[in-house]
Amino acid sequence: MEALAGSFFRTALLLVLFTSAGAENMDTYVAVGGSLELLPPKATPEGLTSILWKHNGNLVAEWVDTLVPTKYYGRFEHRTKLDIVNGHLEISKMTKDDAGLYIVEINNRVQSGGYSTSVLNKVPKPEVVLRTLTCNPASENCSLTCEGDVSGAGVVTYSWKEDDGDWMTLEKSFTAEARKVRSVKTVSCQMKNRVSEDESVPFKNPLFQEEKPISVGGWVAAVIILLALVILGVLVYYFKGDEIRKCFEKPQPAGAAGQRLKLDGANTATHG
Repeated sequence: MEALAGSFFRTALLLVLFTSAGAENMDTYVAVGGSLELLPPKATPEGLTSILWKHNGNLVAEWVDTLVPTKYYGRFEHRTKLDIVNGHLEISKMTKDDAGLYIVEINNRVQSGGYSTSVLNKVPKPEVVLRTLTCNPASENCSLTCEGDVSGAGVVTYSWKEDDGDWMTLEKSFTAEARKVRSVKTVSCQMKNRVSEDESVPFKNPLFQEEKPISVGGWVAAVIILLALVILGVLVYYFKGDEIRKCFEKPQPAGAAGQRLKLDGANTATHG
């Protein structure tokens, strides 16, 4: 009875420690097929005498100084490495079944804080898909979406860029407005999650409208028109120069004109 009570007490104590550690768990993310690397949350200045890693309460790796050589359990046996110097644990070829809570006991004491691990699929290479049935340079706008199978990838963010510009975080769907993107040649989208990112092949912008340069004939016509205007101006000035100058001369006051006539008459009498 005492042995049973002692066993129950130890189990209850581990559950309390496990629960308190869960309150401080760190979120970790790893890709399917990738490697998970974990370190004990706290350093042990006095040195290590025993290490025990668990996954969802099941044994993963164990080492006890002078008593138990490094040992791996179950499906972790051929893809796990335990560093007995610092307690570092590495698990390769991660699968969805490896997701969950990892905790470690150092020197027979459960470390306060574990690792809540998510195993995610990598995002696929996305593809820009045109959703508007009819889209051409004459359209006002067109709807594009960033497509790809993101099942099992967790939270995915979407970004878009025009030509070689900067990525802009937007929604999965993107509405291209002609007045803003008419000079843009290509549009690309990007998917990103906690463990990966990938971008599409540049998609030709259906709203793109190339500015047509002035042809040689256009330049020649412009030069001829300019020369014709210059020649016309010269001819008008030559034949109508006096009239044009009169338009710009200041009119003389009436008194000044009378005075000039009197002076001219006096000069004539004197000479007579």
